[in-house]
Amino acid sequence: MDGFHICRPLLNISKARLKAVLHSAHVPWFEDPSNEDEQFTRIKFRQAQSELDELGLTATKLFDTARRMARAADAIDVWVDEVAEKSCTFHSAGPVRFDSSCLEYIPDEIGLRLVGRLVRYISGAPYMPRLAKLEGLYETLKSEEGARAATLGGVRFALAKPHEDGIWFCFREAGRAGLPEVEVKPGDEGIWDERWRYKAAHSSEGFRITYVQKELCGDFELEIPANWLKTAFLTAPLIVFADGVSYMPWKKIGQTAADAEVRSRTYGISMVPVSRTF
Repeated sequence: MDGFHICRPLLNISKARLKAVLHSAHVPWFEDPSNEDEQFTRIKFRQAQSELDELGLTATKLFDTARRMARAADAIDVWVDEVAEKSCTFHSAGPVRFDSSCLEYIPDEIGLRLVGRLVRYISGAPYMPRLAKLEGLYETLKSEEGARAATLGGVRFALAKPHEDGIWFCFREAGRAGLPEVEVKPGDEGIWDERWRYKAAHSSEGFRITYVQKELCGDFELEIPANWLKTAFLTAPLIVFADGVSYMPWKKIGQTAADAEVRSRTYGISMVPVSRTF
């Protein structure tokens, strides 16, 4: 979760034992009222625990199963990381260049998780897409004679030419409604499009955050690397000042006189991806 890991070290300790420890330490026990609310699925499972115990599905066995599954998931994630390092090229503006030839020699489960992570990373969503939809996209990327474009979760996948090379450009799609535009005042901070965290802690003037497709800048095409799809950068963030001067926060500011002016105006402004890890 945004670079943090949620730890639950007491999850395998019974409620009775926890209450006993607190009682011996003269610490009062607090019962969460939601623990009695049957609208939550977890409460229904707890109420059915006695019946599950009779079937041998005790809380201890369920915990052990979950622990073993988590261990297997960790191993799979390491494999996904290794494949992503070889098959994905990440650009600071947000798009990803994906070599789908890797899907020919890795197990489908690894490929599915890799594609799911791509969608989550590029869209800024907290979770991967539902498995049924993800499987459809996966088959499209894996097929040699399938569609040449696909969309899932606000992420566009476009097959580059020559198509037989299997290189896909993956990028945020603007959609019919477009992406949000935010007016930022000095001292403001927040998140734009669930993907970029902005801060104007020491900015001396306000500005607007939009995206490249909405208000193209003059030197936009100069920032696109060779062999990358221009369309993949159209939803990259763009900062626009009141007088119309624009700045792409993902590009390196040059050394010209115009660049020097932009550098002075962007002092105290930061805009970085929300998710720094794939």
